[in-house]
Amino acid sequence: MGKGRNRDAYGALVTLELEGRKIVRHCHADGSYMSSSDARVHFGLGAATKIERLTVRWPSGQLQTITELSLDRYTTLQETTK
Repeated sequence: MGKGRNRDAYGALVTLELEGRKIVRHCHADGSYMSSSDARVHFGLGAATKIERLTVRWPSGQLQTITELSLDRYTTLQETTK
């Protein structure tokens, strides 16, 4: 969740690092004409057993790194204040 007017964090860039790989996703809800998609950022982890690091570049430009994440669940992130 972003801060200010962009509470849905549209435009955030999320990078997941695991087992020597980096997977990058962009937070957006655009679809086609007069439609919208789920804005949640989803990663398919395959057989991975541990997430090394998740980095979020929020639309404000702030960078946030999280290292304690569980597998096989949704996690809601909140943009921290500087």
